Amino acid sequence: MKSICIIGGGGFIGKNLTVFYSEKGYAVKVIGRNANTFYLNQDNIEFLQLDITNTEQLMPALDSC
Repeated sequence: MKSICIIGGGGFIGKNLTVFYSEKGYAVKVIGRNANTFYLNQDNIEFLQLDITNTEQLMPALDSC
């Protein structure tokens, strides 16, 4: 299965991209700052709440994309 990371997936555009790629069969890793705004719950979608300006958090999250 192909995978993709979407940074800013909690916003309008990010959520729509997440749905699009999820429906195309991708494993989608969504990176955002607020898990409370993210409502999509599917097996091929993973949400990671982290600060993208912190490279110690961001780089390991991007490794599998």
